[in-house]
Amino acid sequence: MSKGPNETDVLVGARVRFRRIELGLSQTQLANALGVTFQQVQKYEKGSNRIGASRLHAIAEVLRVSVSYFFPDAGEAVDHDARPGEILGLLGIPGAMDLLRV
Repeated sequence: MSKGPNETDVLVGARVRFRRIELGLSQTQLANALGVTFQQVQKYEKGSNRIGASRLHAIAEVLRVSVSYFFPDAGEAVDHDARPGEILGLLGIPGAMDLLRV
């Protein structure tokens, strides 16, 4: 078993980051709402720290989404060639979110 983040951790973290930015929240604002440090939010968003169930529930409340928002739809066929974590990871490139807003 590898020690790095798995694909699900990266996907959930990327969705947290995407929604946080979509709402115009900083990492510090999200961290304060959760009672953690902004460094912890950074680790969650990178997928390097897993988000426990109760913490994910709290994040969902702050970001005004359901917990299921953070996971691919279970009922849809999954294209294993298209990696959602990698695609959402592209949003981490400086200016990517600005391009999407245009």
